[in-house]
Amino acid sequence: IGGYHWALNGAQTYSHFTWISQPGNFSQDVSALSHEIGEWMDDPLANSTANPCGGLLETGDPEEGDANYGGFPYNLGGFTYNLQDLTFITYFGAPKKTSLLRRTTFQGNPLTVCQNGQ
Repeated sequence: IGGYHWALNGAQTYSHFTWISQPGNFSQDVSALSHEIGEWMDDPLANSTANPCGGLLETGDPEEGDANYGGFPYNLGGFTYNLQDLTFITYFGAPKKTSLLRRTTFQGNPLTVCQNGQ
């Protein structure tokens, strides 16, 4: 597990992640951090079950099986950070007009609704 997000007693929320300096791992540099923070922001109490895919609003999980675990490299100050691509609410069935440029993911990955069962 590279990380998780949760809510204590239904009120206090938090996110935990691991940092691995070796390239090619799910938790490489900030990959797990960006994944968990994105999911935490979309479902801070980890209790949203109102989506047609079933389960929680896990906006990073649908792309974990993609190249680099769904991470995209960004160069800053001589270091390459790998940030996770996250899904928009359109992945969970909302109209395309509700997302930036009618995309399903930040990076434009052409996923279909509930494609990976997440």
